[in-house]
Amino acid sequence: MSMRKGLYMVRTYRSGRVTEKSKYSAGNATKVRAPRTGKGTPPRKQDQNDRAVVKVVARHINCNYGHGDLLVTATYDAERLKNLTNGLIDEGRGIGDAEIREAAIRERNRFLRRVKLDMRKQGLELKFIAVTADVDGETKKTVRIHHHIIVPKEAREFIIKHWGEDCLDIKPLRDEQDYTQVAVYLMSQVRRQPDLRKFSTSRNLEKPIITEELVYDASELAAPHNANVRERVYCPESDTQYLRYIEPPPKAPKRGGKKLGDTAPFQGAHKVLRR
Repeated sequence: MSMRKGLYMVRTYRSGRVTEKSKYSAGNATKVRAPRTGKGTPPRKQDQNDRAVVKVVARHINCNYGHGDLLVTATYDAERLKNLTNGLIDEGRGIGDAEIREAAIRERNRFLRRVKLDMRKQGLELKFIAVTADVDGETKKTVRIHHHIIVPKEAREFIIKHWGEDCLDIKPLRDEQDYTQVAVYLMSQVRRQPDLRKFSTSRNLEKPIITEELVYDASELAAPHNANVRERVYCPESDTQYLRYIEPPPKAPKRGGKKLGDTAPFQGAHKVLRR
């Protein structure tokens, strides 16, 4: 791999133990976005958008959830779906895929509010990522509407109480540090439609730490020693790199080393953007 010489921006996302780095020519950051043409999003750009959404969802999961937290699938049996469509008819609305999706999202939001209030009475906090799906992840054919929701393990009994056990599939998250594949699975079931909001989250989620650094170094992005590299991409057309890895486990303190409360001197000149 050979990048061109010049000034580069290195952007870093730290989400739990997962670190992502992207490196691109600083000149690319100054390009003006082309005006909308009204012809829709080109397929290549739509692919880029879909990959970007997967990364955002993965960061949310990696920052907030871990082994034992729950991936909930809330489904609609025939009776529940009939009640949903009857409600649309009573309101004088259509019962197409878009209308059913909107009604299902409204019902999902009411359900999550009830769970949140019930948990709060017990001194518990609800944090969620919610995805409403209506296509098969592999065939892309339309399937019956359903919801995927990631919640803390403490929410199990409240989820069952307010949705009903017969229409629930609850699976614990595996013991992994990087849940990118879970994000891929979730987003593969969302209809590909411009300007469609593909997921929702509670406001109390932890956010990744984002830093930026300008460098005159065109070398390949490197992961720390013993890091578990999960993805590496280089695009020569745009002169950009992407690297994702799981940080190596922290080293055990040596005997006779630093005492409790000792701190290391500040190193580096990274600019922290937000958390």
